[in-house]
Amino acid sequence: MTENGEFLEWKKVHGNFYGTPTKPVHKALNSGRRMVLDIDVQGALEVFAKVRDAVGIFVTAPNITALEERLCRRSTETEESIRIRMSNAVLEMAYGDTFKYQVVNDDLNRAVQELADIIRSESRSCLDTQSSDVE
Repeated sequence: MTENGEFLEWKKVHGNFYGTPTKPVHKALNSGRRMVLDIDVQGALEVFAKVRDAVGIFVTAPNITALEERLCRRSTETEESIRIRMSNAVLEMAYGDTFKYQVVNDDLNRAVQELADIIRSESRSCLDTQSSDVE
């Protein structure tokens, strides 16, 4: 798919490859629907460059210490993967202002509500827009 240009965005992040196929995004946007993509900063910047009217919501931990504590508590990460993720997080947090919105996940219920409110608000504001162009 990468060789055929079938990804809207793709990157190697935290040592793994991630990507968003173009076709389902293009199909949804051309039918007037909106999509929520859970992607890293690198992918978001690529989407912003390709999708007219894309809205970025940067979801972040309250601070770098809290993020590291959360990663350690999960017990799903190796020490090496935590080190890589923490290094990447410092770089990614510098891009927070690139996004239209920032949601600090210091309280899960409040953060989910804030995210839902943003999505509802943005959906209402784009009702007049029938489709977005994907380059």
